Amino acid sequence: MLALDRFRALFGDGAILVAAIAGDSLPARPAVWQSLRRQIAAVPGVSQVIAPAFVDQDSDAPPAPMSAFLSSEDNRHAAFLIIPNDGMAVTEKGVLVERLEALLNSTPLGAFHLAGTSVITHDLDTGSRDSLLTMGPVVALVLCLVLYFTTREWRALAAVLFVIVVASVWSLGLLGFLDRPLNLVVVILPAILAVCAITQAMHTLSAFHHLPASLSPREAWPLALRQVFKPSLFCALTTAAGFLSLATSSIAPVRDLGLFTAAGVLFTFLLSFTLFPVLLAFSKQVVPHGVEGQNAWSPGRARSQSRRLPATRRPKLFAAALVIGLNVNGLMRISGE
Repeated sequence: MLALDRFRALFGDGAILVAAIAGDSLPARPAVWQSLRRQIAAVPGVSQVIAPAFVDQDSDAPPAPMSAFLSSEDNRHAAFLIIPNDGMAVTEKGVLVERLEALLNSTPLGAFHLAGTSVITHDLDTGSRDSLLTMGPVVALVLCLVLYFTTREWRALAAVLFVIVVASVWSLGLLGFLDRPLNLVVVILPAILAVCAITQAMHTLSAFHHLPASLSPREAWPLALRQVFKPSLFCALTTAAGFLSLATSSIAPVRDLGLFTAAGVLFTFLLSFTLFPVLLAFSKQVVPHGVEGQNAWSPGRARSQSRRLPATRRPKLFAAALVIGLNVNGLMRISGE
């Protein structure tokens, strides 16, 4: 514990990187260690490199602090301490990690294992980008299927997807403009905005469909937007305020999620009342159906389904109780990491 306290006092709690290796006869090749130290020190962004004590045991220079702690008693494990420059941005630290990994993955001594908070952050950010590229098409496919079977109008589907894309690009663009990293928390931002865009669009589209069929699309859209404007505005504001409360967190990724999701929700609301109706206003196929019109799932069908509830009450109650029981059982199995 005293050594750990000294370590933190000298180098900080997360500033340094550790490049470790395990093997036989590591002290037998000091020239290789010295060469590696010079190569690491030449990497842009590296301020200082501290090698194990056996590397300079034949030198008259005094050993660097903590060098005696960088090898095990049997000399089968050893490590470099790599101290980055002060004030480096997250992206600069990521580039440094990539350069060090490329250098240390194949050395005459073997492959080194690089560790440190910057390495963890870089790996998480890389995994987040990969997850976004993988999860994005899956989310889009599910949204397309659900939206098409609920609206049966591919033009409305295309308009909603376009709103989702624009809102996500705006929000992620703002994230990049402010030099904030994409991490495993913020990566869910497009999915959240997709849900917000769908709810806004479906409310507007439902109001539009239930206007009198005698109205033209250009006449009906302003009326539909006027009907849903206040509830949609309050919904967007309360949702944005809820996410904005995450900005009080001491965890940076959680703060980023709150701030940029709140901005994205407001972007989505703006686009739902400007871009979305404009895309559909000039379509002759997307028209009002009237109160009695049936367009996939609608309030009319919901009312017809509700009339059947008394006859099927017991099976539905049993199914609901079963689902609740399974959920409670699942909650009891949750454990923290």
